[in-house]
Amino acid sequence: MDGDRIAFPLVLRVWRAGDRYQPHGARREYSLHELFQRARVPRWERGCWPVIVSGERIVWSRRFGAADWAAAAPDSANVVEVREAGTGE
Repeated sequence: MDGDRIAFPLVLRVWRAGDRYQPHGARREYSLHELFQRARVPRWERGCWPVIVSGERIVWSRRFGAADWAAAAPDSANVVEVREAGTGE
């Protein structure tokens, strides 16, 4: 993500009903519920689905990536990288 486009601090939380954002490269904004359905994410996985927010705006979601407005460009000087660590299982 482009660190110059997002406001800090970033907050990691689980998704909430009504959450919406536009993944990088998407033509429009989607609800996370719609993205789950399109990606066939099982319901049992959705309950603890992580998102990162800047203020009230989602900047990143597991599997769907950075928001279009927050995505880094080739000329971005301040890049924020998100890595999801495994559980070790």
